Amino acid sequence: MTDASLVDDIIMHFQAGTTETAAGLLRQLSDIDYEQHRTPLAEAAGVRPAALDKLRRQAEKKESGEKMQGRALTLPDITPADEPQDGATLLDDLARHVRRFVVIDETGIAAITLWTVFSHLAHDAPCCPNLVFSSAVKACGKSTALDVVSRLVPKPLATANVSPAALFRTVEMLSPTLLVDEADSMFRNNDDLRTLVNAGFTRTAATVVRIVGDDLEPRLFSVFCPKAIALIGTLPDTIESRSIVIRMRRRLPDEPIERLRSDKDQGFAPLARRIARWVSDNKHLILAEEPELPESLSDRQADAWRELLRIADIAGGEWPTRARNAALELCSKLDEDADISTRLLSDIEKIFNDDRERTKWPSQTLVDALNAMEESPWAEFARGKGLTTNRLAKMLARFDIRTRTLRAGTGTPKGYTVESFAEVFSRYLPQNRNTATFDDNTLQNNDLKCCGNVSVADAKRNISDETGQQEGAQDEFPLF
Repeated sequence: MTDASLVDDIIMHFQAGTTETAAGLLRQLSDIDYEQHRTPLAEAAGVRPAALDKLRRQAEKKESGEKMQGRALTLPDITPADEPQDGATLLDDLARHVRRFVVIDETGIAAITLWTVFSHLAHDAPCCPNLVFSSAVKACGKSTALDVVSRLVPKPLATANVSPAALFRTVEMLSPTLLVDEADSMFRNNDDLRTLVNAGFTRTAATVVRIVGDDLEPRLFSVFCPKAIALIGTLPDTIESRSIVIRMRRRLPDEPIERLRSDKDQGFAPLARRIARWVSDNKHLILAEEPELPESLSDRQADAWRELLRIADIAGGEWPTRARNAALELCSKLDEDADISTRLLSDIEKIFNDDRERTKWPSQTLVDALNAMEESPWAEFARGKGLTTNRLAKMLARFDIRTRTLRAGTGTPKGYTVESFAEVFSRYLPQNRNTATFDDNTLQNNDLKCCGNVSVADAKRNISDETGQQEGAQDEFPLF
């Protein structure tokens, strides 16, 4: 078909009202022919030439999209339930439903319950902690737990492999709840992806800048979205410290659960709608809440758990107590798995406490004591040869603790004084951490002054319509 006859056909279709066909033919015109016939074509379409330009661009974009590989990405959202919901009852029902399909202790169930509700308002929150399911080996229920969560959160996007560019573009466009399985392989040797996940913890830092378009325009992309992650082993320290971590164990024969079905809803959809309704009705209360935080939590742990404690306090019932006990226990487990440098300080503090009369420790004496600790990794260093005085000196130098000459009897060995560790212990090993538990009497007016002489459960109960690194990496021992 010649360009002249093509122009005639386009005009005919515009005049006949078959605009979609005319638009499809527009994209077949060369740029020169389109420019030469632009005005009469616009008159035939009954639009301004600028509007015709837009119609042609849309037709070209549609054609380009039809030639793209893969499928268009659309994410299902949740329609809130018609009836208002009681917060405590909703959380009780949600916890009971999760327990049907996974074997997790009560603190883990509480964390999953609260985080699942949090995902419905995460995009309005200042911080967005990750929910992490980890285990030592396979077949411990991590993927099942992730699947359970995926059926209750808004706009779930499950993936076991995503590039950094795909991540920030998808988050910017769709605001999903990201569900990452087999993250141990995804994060391996992928510093860019780790950086983006770390940045997604706080709203103020959760953006990346990229140059886009022919004009090389700098554009901001968000990486702020709720993320649930499953993996074997442990996450990089920087990601784990921004996470609510649940250690999964293999199920015993006498621990029956209901099998999760891909062909049946099993009660998830109505529960998800109830969550959406309660959050919609109470979002302003939740985001305005300033919950009392356990003092033993670190700053980052407090940032992560604050978002979940807000929900627990507004829901009421037993949830303020359950949430704080979950925070204490799960953070305590996380502290036990702390990075190797912090583990070193903790073990040295134990050694000092076991021999309080000694104020000076020769390097070799301290190394021997560390290598003798059966539950610690030091004896396995250097392929089973154990920690050495040189390695100890390098690790402690990161804390600005250095050897000095000691006067011990007739000798002058190199070593350390107990006094030189005092400030470092206080900075990196908060005392009396995670020893408290909460009960209903704990949460009285002396702890939460806004509540007068009643418990949080009574004051805030509402109805929504009324308102590792071990041996192997021998030279790097990061502090954070």
